Amino acid sequence: MDDLDKNDHKGARWRAFSQLGRHYLRRDDTIEVHGVKLPHWNQEDIYVFLNFRLGDSLPQQKLNQLKSERNIWMLSHPQPWSQQTENEFHRKFSHRIEQWVDKGYGCCFFRNSFPTSILVATMLHDDGIKYELVAYVVMPNHVHALVRMFENIRVETLMQEWKSISSHKLKKQFGSEWCGWMENYFDRAIRDENHLNNVISYIYKNYCRGGIQIGGSVFECPTRH
Repeated sequence: MDDLDKNDHKGARWRAFSQLGRHYLRRDDTIEVHGVKLPHWNQEDIYVFLNFRLGDSLPQQKLNQLKSERNIWMLSHPQPWSQQTENEFHRKFSHRIEQWVDKGYGCCFFRNSFPTSILVATMLHDDGIKYELVAYVVMPNHVHALVRMFENIRVETLMQEWKSISSHKLKKQFGSEWCGWMENYFDRAIRDENHLNNVISYIYKNYCRGGIQIGGSVFECPTRH
């Protein structure tokens, strides 16, 4: 894939991918795996792709069906996983959830720029201190973010801070209108340069399909509509 250095119809523009460092998953180094419902990997100084969504962004019937299928699958696929097994997990489960979320279920609280600005301010607060926020897009009912985790910063800690702080601010501002975050989240450690490029392209394509705000250090001019 070529460096994405062209303007699109919304005005977003990329820095060259080559300007990003090589902070990829080190399979020969220590990897901390945690999480009962979903597998989450921790390793210092790597890129991680995060997906989190609003509490009403998926129909409960579909969630129950997915949980049942996932529990059966994980019984026959104990961790640690090979790359092939991890890809199978995402194909069977993560990708299906992304497709359902993209249909726009629920209150779609972030379709307006004001609540989106409150969320983004929370995400940017510790940017450059605890992590580098490389790229993000806020969709009406979910968020995609690519971060580089600094030393001694855990993915679950970052997600807890983003969700709890933003939820407190949004509830204070909007009261009972705020529908809250779904409890869990998805994360994927970035394996290599090709994986990194694909994730940034995915974030950009989501923005073009109806994103509310896009930004991060990889973008020269974050924009919103």
